[in-house]
Amino acid sequence: MRYFLLSKALAAILLTGLAFHSPHASAQEEPSRAFFTDSFSAGLDAWEMLNPKSWQIREEDGAAVLVLRRPGKQRPPVRRPGEYALLRDRIWQDVTLTARIHTLRSTKVKGRDVCILFGVQDETHFYYTHVCSDANGKTHNVIMKVKGTRRFPITRPKRPEARLTDEWHTVRVFHGRNGTISVWLDDMETPLMTATDTDYTSGAVGLGSFDDPAEFDDVEVIGFRPVGR
Repeated sequence: MRYFLLSKALAAILLTGLAFHSPHASAQEEPSRAFFTDSFSAGLDAWEMLNPKSWQIREEDGAAVLVLRRPGKQRPPVRRPGEYALLRDRIWQDVTLTARIHTLRSTKVKGRDVCILFGVQDETHFYYTHVCSDANGKTHNVIMKVKGTRRFPITRPKRPEARLTDEWHTVRVFHGRNGTISVWLDDMETPLMTATDTDYTSGAVGLGSFDDPAEFDDVEVIGFRPVGR
């Protein structure tokens, strides 16, 4: 069933935004509020894919979904999601991304995953959450930071519950300019995992997977455009 969570997410991000903004700042200094929604019925012009041929829009039950058909391959100098689609030409701050996600990998694969990217600076500097059917505290079911030739988990708790199944799930990621990161999966009251890091306080956001096929739908992004961006 297609649905949107815009009102809840908007209320949350506006409250967060108010907490971060000085009442003495001029209007010219304030980041501008922005939001984006996509149910993929109008094509993929809003998205920039790493490998466009790996993606397609497909109809399921009369509705469009975005499909990652072929997972990408690893590229030097660091291991990271092999394929992803970034929201084109948009830099976000104090951002909340909500989407429905569905792994297409067989249950025989222990570490099947879906990834949400955020704070993206370039191909080797960003954060991603790895939503997985396994939790090993190192690479599966974590919030990961990619920094040049290194990547490392910054997740709390260290080993959150593995909830990814064959069903569709709703994931939400909040990334604040103060370094706060929270990830929810299905339960929107209590975060599944959190982190704090201030290296990338704004950036692009995207959808992808480390090495599995997956589906995405009902994407909502709510936040702020940084000053001058």
